[in-house]
Amino acid sequence: MSTTDSMDDLPDRTIAKALSDTPCIAVVISSVRGVRYVSRGFERLTHLTSAELLGRDLVSLVHPDSRTRFEHELTRRFEGARSRDNQEILLIANDGELIWTEHFCETIEHNGELLVVSSFVDIGDRRRLEDALAASDERNRWLFDEDFSGRLVTTPDWRIVESNPALAQMLGWEGPSQLVGHSLAEFTADAMVLQKLVAITRAEGKAGPFELPLDRLDGAASHASCSVVGKFDTSGELIFLRGQLVEATESKRLQTRLLGAQRMEAVGRLAGGLAHDFNNLLTVIGGHSERLLDALVPHDPLRGSALAIQQASARAASLTRQLLAFSRRQVFELRPVAVHRLVMEAQPLLTKILGDPIVLRLEVPGELPDIKADARQIEYVLVNLALNARDAMATGGTLTIRVDAIEIAARALRERPWLRPGHYVRVVAADTGPGMDPLTKAHAFQPFFTTKQMGNGSGLGLATVYGIIKQSNGFVWVDSEIGSGAAFTLLFPVLETEASEPSTRRAWGSETILVVEKDERVRTFVCDALRRRGYHVLDAPSGAEALGLFAAHPSRVHLMLSDVTSETANGSPLEARLKSIDPTIQSLFMLESVELGSAARKVLPGTPVIQKPFTLQALADKVREVFDSGEGRG
Repeated sequence: MSTTDSMDDLPDRTIAKALSDTPCIAVVISSVRGVRYVSRGFERLTHLTSAELLGRDLVSLVHPDSRTRFEHELTRRFEGARSRDNQEILLIANDGELIWTEHFCETIEHNGELLVVSSFVDIGDRRRLEDALAASDERNRWLFDEDFSGRLVTTPDWRIVESNPALAQMLGWEGPSQLVGHSLAEFTADAMVLQKLVAITRAEGKAGPFELPLDRLDGAASHASCSVVGKFDTSGELIFLRGQLVEATESKRLQTRLLGAQRMEAVGRLAGGLAHDFNNLLTVIGGHSERLLDALVPHDPLRGSALAIQQASARAASLTRQLLAFSRRQVFELRPVAVHRLVMEAQPLLTKILGDPIVLRLEVPGELPDIKADARQIEYVLVNLALNARDAMATGGTLTIRVDAIEIAARALRERPWLRPGHYVRVVAADTGPGMDPLTKAHAFQPFFTTKQMGNGSGLGLATVYGIIKQSNGFVWVDSEIGSGAAFTLLFPVLETEASEPSTRRAWGSETILVVEKDERVRTFVCDALRRRGYHVLDAPSGAEALGLFAAHPSRVHLMLSDVTSETANGSPLEARLKSIDPTIQSLFMLESVELGSAARKVLPGTPVIQKPFTLQALADKVREVFDSGEGRG
């Protein structure tokens, strides 16, 4: 409580009481006698008593950073200025604590003396909050600017309001300020992806990641994975999009390599089918040539022709066996095999194949886990790799075969995404030959590709190795550069017993399914069956109409149920077009029984199918199985 004497000096006790009760922290000062009155709040704020404050120069309690402003304002007031000017003033409490206040003052006149009433409002909490917000904004800005992925804020029509340097670099521009005002649609040839992102965001609040092809300023093409989150006003209207673009050009390249491997698989299936049919023909040719040889006397002039037929038949039969191995249709006897012992036992044969100019070096440990494979086929692989090394090192060199155990971790999938984590037995066959150029390395395992002169190679050796390794559930690849030799790596999964538990599936759901079927009766049957089981169903008689329906639908479409002949207006497969927009959409194909031999070859490996005719329950079970297993996902 302030002293009574100090209050008597004021114009009125009522004024003193009002000053004491004000929510502000008040001080009355004069230019002659210093502090004349102190409110209780100011005592609490500065941790000083009124006795310690009365007569004191108030400027002594002001921090040097605020002192000039404070003195200037008091001077103005004592000179008669009347305009009110609020200031942020930093005070120093008795214990040294720094206190942020908002200061404003007014003048009153008493017995001819001009007095200044200074009021202080403690704004420490507000300043701390403002500082925290500023720091948070600075951190967010730093994260926004320094993020390696492209960040942007746009209007619902994709007009760029803000972006970060990573996005400018991704699009080939010098800085983010240059992108402001441009539409993201200007940088992609596939605006339908952007249309779908907005539609899903309006319905679900966020969308993506979707694949978005980009056109850089320098004309180069790239790919990004685009995800967005919507900002809505109080009425639920979408007002902004906050997006992230992650560079996906490299993953697109890897995807292209995987598609190349799938095409290779398709060639293998075709080769296998032809090989089985061709074996039947060769049985007839070989049998009749043998009968001719038995019937002809040793000096018959036609005996040479019959013998040539028989030899050509035997050669063709050998090629068909390689085709079957490449296509993984050869009959394998999969049994536990100790690869390290197999390599040691094959050493005499491999040494004979390589010949004198080439040194065979084996690095094989005493014990390794077994694998499950056909020992004869693994021997064939070793022989083929030795033949390949001999041809590469015609003037001499060294072939090193190393066998060890290795664990493939998840991080290894970044470089080779087609691998599976697990424990493997690894065989590496490395030669010191001239190496391969990139083109040769890219085609090394493709059938009928050979670097030998016409008539000296079938181009099936490494393709057959590929088929044998894949049929043994393994992996194979080659590392090579010009002048550095070639190293073929084979991985065989370690033999383990796995127990599988049956899974239970429900035949009901709530997902959205796009049904594409030209036969109206079949389409109606399928749609009714799915709707009765809780699914939201869109239906179209053609691929072109289905694409338009998909683009206009305001939310996500989870599954396309169609036949393999469905195409868009420009003739491209409907499935590929939908997955280029939304890679998460799943596929299920309906095949006629007569199509299983031809149309099924149009379906990529891993894509689920259901054969017509099917029952309602069979359809419901298959759809639920696809959803629960994740098959058919892009």
